[in-house]
Amino acid sequence: MEYLYRGITKTRYQEQGRNLVCQNSAADLTHYYDTIIPHSGIASTSDFKKAKFHALHGGLVKQGYVFKLSIASLDKEDISIFHVSDLVPDYMYSDVDEYVISLLGIENKSDEIVIDVIPVSSC
Repeated sequence: MEYLYRGITKTRYQEQGRNLVCQNSAADLTHYYDTIIPHSGIASTSDFKKAKFHALHGGLVKQGYVFKLSIASLDKEDISIFHVSDLVPDYMYSDVDEYVISLLGIENKSDEIVIDVIPVSSC
């Protein structure tokens, strides 16, 4: 696996641009499992279609963006990636290949990590 994907809505993209910013769902997940995943993080997946689904909020919005994230760049920057279903055996979405990217050390590194921003739409 070379890449992870992160889906965001058009509105969020207009607010944050290419910056990797934690959303509530990732923060809630990591705080809930704070003994397993010790830091707030950024939700991502290895499945482009799932990232597109998140970018479009399951079809509730018409446009969004998928960030293509380089795992090699995350490793180079020594940024931790947690595979959720490996760490949480009873995770309710174990069929989804989800990852949490640690926020520690990610500040000002979006240019190195986000290698592409792909516009997606429900049309």
